[in-house]
Amino acid sequence: MSAQKNSGKTGAETAASGEGQQIRVALNSARLRTSYANVFQTRCTAEEVILCCGLSQPESLNTQDGGTENVLAVDLDRRIVMTPASAQRLLLALDRTLKEHAARFSGNIGGENA
Repeated sequence: MSAQKNSGKTGAETAASGEGQQIRVALNSARLRTSYANVFQTRCTAEEVILCCGLSQPESLNTQDGGTENVLAVDLDRRIVMTPASAQRLLLALDRTLKEHAARFSGNIGGENA
């Protein structure tokens, strides 16, 4: 896939084929679901890259001796399995998006340390 200038379209909306022809891709977001994630776990095999996503929330649990224990509960609820080539495209898209975010919002990444 060849590099393209940002035309306001996502990579899924236009793509270049091996012959340099433009192919229009119709995106269907009818079943798109949104979930928030602040915890990620990655793994790989020879053929796949696996990204597990979830949410962490601090909790206080009662202990057997009557005290409380602070625990960080992590609920992994999404798994994305992709080829290494797709993972590379995701990496490039995230890098491009974070650079755009830094330019638009003065480098502030939501109060988190990068």
